[in-house]
Amino acid sequence: MVKLSQSLAHTLLQKCRIVDHQKKRLQKGQILKAGYIEVLIFEAISQGLTPLFQTEHFAIFDKPSGLLVHPTVRSTAYTLLDEIRYAFGEEAHFGTPNRCRDIRD
Repeated sequence: MVKLSQSLAHTLLQKCRIVDHQKKRLQKGQILKAGYIEVLIFEAISQGLTPLFQTEHFAIFDKPSGLLVHPTVRSTAYTLLDEIRYAFGEEAHFGTPNRCRDIRD
């Protein structure tokens, strides 16, 4: 059994980072009677892409052709989001945060 603080669990639920054994995101207050949960941890990976220009509040990247902007499934290995979060931290994003959706391989 993993013990999470209430604030961390709330944050993970808000960011759709807790899924059940069927890869469906859990909702606040949901009770599981069987199965298990997964906590999805995003670990940014850099391949050396750096911003062309940056200020305190934004950055401009020259995205290579074919590079996804953000993952479409959990198995997506590398995206522009990796470079952004590698350079600027876990809370960095593309303006409006993505809406939660079920993430399936």
